[in-house]
Amino acid sequence: MNRIATIVKGYPRLSETFIAQEILGLEKRGIAQLIVSLRHPTEGKVQDLNREIRAEVLYLPEYLKDGFARVREGRGDGRRRSPATLRH
Repeated sequence: MNRIATIVKGYPRLSETFIAQEILGLEKRGIAQLIVSLRHPTEGKVQDLNREIRAEVLYLPEYLKDGFARVREGRGDGRRRSPATLRH
């Protein structure tokens, strides 16, 4: 299945009305979505608009040290390296 990944700083956020409208609009047109959020939500309230969105949400580990095994698995290359040995 093909789908679009939308990367956001945090999801859901009250201040992100525009991006929520865009995601919902694409969903209504039949375009599958994946929301990749760099942070978990910190606000207690959610807009009604966000409740309509059906896209899967993937929350990344906030710090590499907290999710190194998950990041390594995502690389798919099977190499085992510690965070200290990773270089750009």
